[in-house]
Amino acid sequence: AFRELLGLETKGAKACYQADVARSKRKNLRGVVSIRFVVNPAGRVVEAGPVHNTTRSRYLADCLVRLVEKVDFTPRTSGNVIGTHLFRFPPEYP
Repeated sequence: AFRELLGLETKGAKACYQADVARSKRKNLRGVVSIRFVVNPAGRVVEAGPVHNTTRSRYLADCLVRLVEKVDFTPRTSGNVIGTHLFRFPPEYP
């Protein structure tokens, strides 16, 4: 499991969503964005990109990709690991 991604839901993803709503004035921005990423043995994201985006917002998807690329994962002893993370919008934040 990628514990390192859990904080993205409440921190970075919220900021990406709010920035896109403010930028585009779209108050009904909803849907899901799935980001596929590859983590090397050192724990660094070496590749990331959207694989599914029902929000139709490239800005939001690009922001989420940059967010995932910044995550430092726990180093592993074997080869690359491929993962996908699903972000839902609007987010259910307190």
